Amino acid sequence: MQDQGVRIRDRDHACKSYYCGQRAHMDGAEFPLSSQVDCAQVPRVQN
Repeated sequence: MQDQGVRIRDRDHACKSYYCGQRAHMDGAEFPLSSQVDCAQVPRVQN
């Protein structure tokens, strides 16, 4: 990625069955740095 974000690679689909199931995949998912948020600023979920 050009803006130093995060790109998920799972070329061999090794984690597909554990995380995604039969019809989904994460390979190639990208999260640009501009979408990053400070976790301290995220409201907490109240039970």
